[in-house]
Amino acid sequence: MLAAVRIAACLLLGACGFSVPGGVPSDATDGPKPDVPVTITWDVDATSKIGVPATAQQWRDLMSAAGLTPDAPANLWLMQETSGALADTIGTIPLIPVNLVSYANTVPGWSRNATGTTDLAGDHGFSSNGTGNLNGTSYALLVYASVPTIPAQPRSLAGVGLSLDHRYAAVGNAMFSARGAVGSPAVGVAPPGAEVHPLLIEVNMSATPQYAIYTDKEKITAPYMAPQGLGNLVVIGSASVGSANARYLYAAMWKGNGAQFTDASAKALLTRLGWTVTGF
Repeated sequence: MLAAVRIAACLLLGACGFSVPGGVPSDATDGPKPDVPVTITWDVDATSKIGVPATAQQWRDLMSAAGLTPDAPANLWLMQETSGALADTIGTIPLIPVNLVSYANTVPGWSRNATGTTDLAGDHGFSSNGTGNLNGTSYALLVYASVPTIPAQPRSLAGVGLSLDHRYAAVGNAMFSARGAVGSPAVGVAPPGAEVHPLLIEVNMSATPQYAIYTDKEKITAPYMAPQGLGNLVVIGSASVGSANARYLYAAMWKGNGAQFTDASAKALLTRLGWTVTGF
């Protein structure tokens, strides 16, 4: 396994006038200015060139470079373990393996390895009941994932919230979707293929609430139903409809005001991480 490398490089960026998480718009003085070089001080995957910040400070640097309020995630799972729980390198919430999982899977186009699940009914993946209570608190879970084979029926990839509060990103048949234990799903239109995608799963419980999933190809918005605060759960894999044949390379989760992304700030975040973002 090749470790992620930190690259000190200068990229020329245009001015960013994006709204920031928490709904506070940035003004014209925020963010990088035209023709001002930005030094990359966060880890970047050596092959894909996608950002994989490894510390809270690296995340603050990246978000500042994107023109966003520098709110580091509350939790960060680098997913490079070869066995056991996935360590939280910012917070104190390790993700515990549940049933059938795999480790150190190679992924085409990436230097880092991935944990994995298979296409099976039941609960499989990595989870914790230490955080993720949708009790009026917003959450945004970012996961880098690929699905080498698309399942014939919807399978869970990752989610937050316990019991009837559970909100999760799914794949199959054919597309990504935003789903919940209750309520109507919203199905995307961009075929995922077998390549890695970012999935930013947002349950925004601000005065302008939304439940949405942002990828590099689209925004999927599901009908918003207010959660009831039924308990803590965060899961990579499935706690509901079975797991997919999926590979998971990286995950981070914001909590509170820092989890309240707009379309513009979600796009700014994913773009600054190195993804080519289209569709919203």
